[in-house]
Amino acid sequence: MDPASSEFEEQRAGDRHELSLRRVTESIRRNPLAALGVSALTGFVFGGGARTRLGGAALLLTARVALREAVSGTVTNALRAQDGASDSRD
Repeated sequence: MDPASSEFEEQRAGDRHELSLRRVTESIRRNPLAALGVSALTGFVFGGGARTRLGGAALLLTARVALREAVSGTVTNALRAQDGASDSRD
């Protein structure tokens, strides 16, 4: 590999990293509470909180609530999209 192509690849990798960093930053600005929740959960799990019985139960409860919210939101959005599609056909 010649030095010019190596330099080009490094620049492309840097550009992808910068783009990814911008996306994450923008996502955090749009949803600060979600970002806080993810960071707290990560700290809890990697800090060893999930190893105890109480910590595991708290983690399962949190996951269950989050899953319920995600499924509920997905179903709601699908129904709204379907309702919008049927309104446009009428």
